[in-house]
Amino acid sequence: MVAIFLAAGVGFVAGAGAYTFVYAKGASYLGTDSSACANCHIMNEQYAGWTRSSHHDVAGCNDCHAPHDFVGKYFTKARSGALHAW
Repeated sequence: MVAIFLAAGVGFVAGAGAYTFVYAKGASYLGTDSSACANCHIMNEQYAGWTRSSHHDVAGCNDCHAPHDFVGKYFTKARSGALHAW
């Protein structure tokens, strides 16, 4: 009986997490496309300003706002996403 409740709890958490990841376009944050920054409504003004500037031809958001090493970049993205979500 306990195993059924445990399995249901794990299934619920996994399902809610997967739904949230898809709904929040989580996969878009794994790349380097600057349009992912505009997924969050508070970044729309900054993204629109960047797209109209000449700066967008030479650098994307991650070029200046994330470390260049693999671990540092994804740690920064995860921390930023978690802080924006909570």
